[in-house]
This record gives sequence, C-alpha cells and structure tokens, in this order.
Amino acid sequence: MPLLIHQSQHRHTNNTAPSPMKIFLIYSLTLIVLTMMMVQLTLGGCVMTSNGFQNGTDYPTVPWKTPFHLPSDYENVLSAMCPHLASQTVCCNTTQVDKMKDNFVLLDMVFWRCPACVLNMKKMWCDFTCNNQQDTFVAISAMNPIPKYKDYIAQVDFYLSTDFQNDLWANCKDDKMAAQPVKEQYPNVQAFLQGLIQKSTPNPNITYVFQKLDAFDTTSGILHERITITKRLKPLRVPKDVEDIYDDLTENDYKKEIRSATQDRKRVRNLLQRLNVQEQKPVSDQLSYYNGTLFQCSLICPCAYCEQSCGKITPDYTCSMFGLPCYIIVTIGGSILLGLFVIAIIGALFDRGCEWMRRRKSRIVEEHHNYNSVNSSIPPAAHRYSTFN
Repeated sequence: MPLLIHQSQHRHTNNTAPSPMKIFLIYSLTLIVLTMMMVQLTLGGCVMTSNGFQNGTDYPTVPWKTPFHLPSDYENVLSAMCPHLASQTVCCNTTQVDKMKDNFVLLDMVFWRCPACVLNMKKMWCDFTCNNQQDTFVAISAMNPIPKYKDYIAQVDFYLSTDFQNDLWANCKDDKMAAQPVKEQYPNVQAFLQGLIQKSTPNPNITYVFQKLDAFDTTSGILHERITITKRLKPLRVPKDVEDIYDDLTENDYKKEIRSATQDRKRVRNLLQRLNVQEQKPVSDQLSYYNGTLFQCSLICPCAYCEQSCGKITPDYTCSMFGLPCYIIVTIGGSILLGLFVIAIIGALFDRGCEWMRRRKSRIVEEHHNYNSVNSSIPPAAHRYSTFN
C-alpha cells in the first residue's frame, strides 16, 4: 500500500513539472514580445506628414503615426541634407524633402559666414520635419476649423529645451543677417526664431514652446520667462500680486527689466522662488523638450562670427636677442632694410640722371661739331657777301 501511494505521488509530480518544450515555447514567446517592443521603440512615432499638396489644397499637413522609408533617390537627397537621419525610417515624404531643400538653400545664403549656425538650424528642421521620434517633441495643438479642411493640421507645438536654446543662440548670435549681426537685430533666441517664422509662411503654423529659461540675473535685473511664440501674439496672464512689477507684459516682450530698488528686492526674490518651484513641463508625459546635439561654432567659424573662437593670445615665453626684446631687433632690422631700399632707389634715380646728362652733353658736342664742319666746307668768296663789311 505505501508503495502504491509513493508511485501515485511520483506520477502526480511528473505530470505537473513543465516539459522542456513548454520552457522553450515560453522563452521564445517572451523573446518575440521583447523584440517587437524594441522594434517599436526603434521605429518611434510620427505626428504629421504631408499629403503632397493633393487636391490643390493649401493645408497639406495631416496627422500620421507610423514612420516609413523614402524612395531610394530621395533617401540620398535626405542623407545629404540630414546625415544623422541616413538609412532611417522618417516622417517626411518627397514633397517635404523638396521644400526643405529649397529652404536650406535660403539658410546657406543668409548664414554662410558661420557654417555651425547653418548646420545647427538645418539639424533642428530636419528633426522637426523628418525624425522618426517626432512625437517626443512635437504635438498637434489645433486642427483646421474649416469643415472642408477639418482633417488637416492648423497648428503644432514644437518643444525646445533650455540647453538647445542657449547653444543655438551662442552659435548664431554673432553671425550676420544682411549687414548686421543677429544679436543686434534680436535680443535673444526666442525673438530670433520668431523672426524667422514671421519671414516665412509655415504650414502648419508653428508654436515654439520654450523650456524655462535662465534664472534671474541679479547684476542686470532681468528676468527671463518661458515664452510660447506664435505668429499671432496675445497678452500673457500675469498674477495680480506681481502685475505692478511688469510693464505691459506681452508675448513679444522677451526681456523685462525689473526695478532694482531696495524696497522691491524682497518681492522679486519671492516671485522668482515661486517661478522656480513651478516646473514647466509639456502637456503630455510622452513629450519632452527637443535637445539635439549641436556643432560648436568655435570649431569651424572665425572669430568675427563666433565669440567662442575669440581667445586671448598669451605668449608662454619671452623672445630676446643680443639682450634686447625681439620686437626691438625686428624694428631696427626693418628700419635698416627700409633705409637700404630707399638708398638703392635714390642711387638708381641719380645714376639715370647722370646718364641723361652725359647723353645730353654728348649730343650738344656732336651738334656743334657738325655745325663747324658745314661752315668750314663753304668757299671764302661766299663769306665775303655774307657780311656788311
């Protein structure tokens, strides 16, 4: 009887243990699921793409989720303009690639003096238009209100990080637009980007959403705020208790001077603490601020168009010859050479003058000799009637 019970328990144990085939299937399914998740993460997601200006509409941008591959010839064009997107799935179609190519020609014509500024702006627009992770920093904020075009996007939000703003401004502020540097035409990067938008006709309209900017600068008394830039400017709503600190605050006022009188210092500090506590995040947890890696202008731009390239010359040794500084020796040597050069020129001119005088004297003597020869050949009788004697 105990033997039968033991055998029964043994059979029960064998029946409940997973077989190697089951273990293999479980691991295979798990691996497949993880692979699909990784592929999905790699593919990323789109927010929008163009419909290729179909039906003659002026509202070509439509919502789109899945990245795709461009035709091979357009992949080559995009790789030349946006090398970091080469051989990847994208969110832009051939129409957008053509339009972006034309816009990049304009960027080259305007910002050619500092290639870093051009490359950084191109990278930003490449990612905004084509990056397959577009849905992490771009969001649709409004569809077209016209019923006929209700499926088209009217406005999108483009989230830019503080680091990206600062780096882009550092690379472009010394470059020139027309005859003036960018920093003399725009007070900061927000005004700069808005100015570029106002000079063009984006479709859809782009709303820049800037991450919180630099903290309050106690030396200059300037407070920088997060600003949302659109082509239609609207007044910002300011808390009532701090309204008197600001003077007509609107979205097109990018820098606001705060009165630095002693009685206002405490209130300003309280305001700054409150603004710093309120973290400004995108409207969705899936969104983040765009922070693309930028080229440093100090690597490829001259000092005149890149402040970072302007270093101070600090010699690490003292040059001396014959107990005197080298610059004195060079000055003396240069003066001697210049003096010898002047003497050589004067000597050459004097020699030419002497040669001219010798030739002139020789010509006069020769003419006088010829005259005497002619007179000596005339008979004496002819001379008799040549005078009044």
